[in-house]
Amino acid sequence: MNRARLAPDAADRARLAALHPQIFTPSLARRAWTAGCLVALVVLAAYAMWQLEFSFARIGSGIRQLWLFLTLMVPPDPGTQFPLYIHALGETLSIAFLGTFIGAVIAVPLGFIAARNVVPNFFLHMLVRRFLDVVRGIDRLIWALIFVTVVGLGPFAGILAIATASVGIFAKLFSEAIEA
Repeated sequence: MNRARLAPDAADRARLAALHPQIFTPSLARRAWTAGCLVALVVLAAYAMWQLEFSFARIGSGIRQLWLFLTLMVPPDPGTQFPLYIHALGETLSIAFLGTFIGAVIAVPLGFIAARNVVPNFFLHMLVRRFLDVVRGIDRLIWALIFVTVVGLGPFAGILAIATASVGIFAKLFSEAIEA
């Protein structure tokens, strides 16, 4: 791996500034242009705020309304529902973990097949790459709708949807890491 410096340090910058002062000291016209652009942006922002009738009082009122909305989302007595919430939270985390894990396991061999330097057969390599492009291009919610239709409503459909979407993402990452 190339370990070259990407940016000069302070000593290099000082040496370059001494050699080429015209580059490192902006001209009066350049400073005036920068100041004019900043003033124009501030004026444009102020005009936009005036046109949109922006006020901090409305933001404060909106935050109070947001707090009211969030408190109305919680049942009046969440204590009796707390075990149900914990169970649902555990189920959600399990679905996410299992879907991601299964997708990663399936993606490993596909990543090797999709890597250019591993598979000498160009047709197979391109076929797997295009398949992964299609899988990656379909959103997780669409996969969820497909799997709810296939296996029914429940956590298994969620696991399959997350696994399928993760296969495309992980296989692409694995193949690029193998090619590097």
